[in-house]
Amino acid sequence: MIRGLFFLSLATLTMACWGETFPLNELASFRQGQSLSMPLWDERLAASCQTRAQELAALGLLSHTGPEGRPGPQLMAAGFPPGRYGEVLGAGSDPQKVWNAWLASPTHRRVLLDAHWQSWGAGVVHRGSFTVYVVRFWGP
Repeated sequence: MIRGLFFLSLATLTMACWGETFPLNELASFRQGQSLSMPLWDERLAASCQTRAQELAALGLLSHTGPEGRPGPQLMAAGFPPGRYGEVLGAGSDPQKVWNAWLASPTHRRVLLDAHWQSWGAGVVHRGSFTVYVVRFWGP
């Protein structure tokens, strides 16, 4: 299971489209199974996720705190109004195992199932045999 800081091997970064490496339908099906609709995809959130995934891959760790602090101030700097946000991070060579780790974690599961989210985005960076995943949600 992925917890705290997770160090990755040093390798060349290559970006990938989220859909190439992770079954987006998993999140939609999971929320629908709990009678929740999917929040709307937001390109600004996706861009912030991609930037964060690149930072984490370059640093070789997983952490919700970055150079600018936690995600809330980062999102407000990107133009989001004050509100609630959620973030799930993962890394590994098997996207299904990352997904299963999120579901096994009560905190990550709570974020994935929050009914108040209005928008979401995701970013993915491949680094050697590992892939870093960042998913962010926002709601008023």
